[in-house]
Amino acid sequence: MRHPMLTGFALWALAHILVNGDGPSVVLFGGLLLWALAEIVIINRAEPQWSPPPRGRFTADIMWLGGAVIAFTLIGWLHGLVGPSPFPT
Repeated sequence: MRHPMLTGFALWALAHILVNGDGPSVVLFGGLLLWALAEIVIINRAEPQWSPPPRGRFTADIMWLGGAVIAFTLIGWLHGLVGPSPFPT
C-alpha cells in the first residue's frame, strides 16, 4: 500500500462523518477527509514511479500488531472519558 497513513486518516474522518452527521462534524471531518484524499492525489502526481519497500520480518509485524492493539485500547478508553465510548457496553 502506497499511502497507509493517509488512507487510515481518510477512513477515520469518514467514520466520524458517518457517526456524527451534524453540520460542524461534517465541516471538520469532511475538510480533513478532502485534505487526505487531495494529498494522495498530489503525491501520486508528483512521484508517479513508486516501488514498495522490502518486506520486513514476521516477528516485527507481530510486535507492531501488539502495540497497535494496546494503543487502540488506550485511545478508545481515553475517548470514552472525554466523549462517547467507541466500544459497545
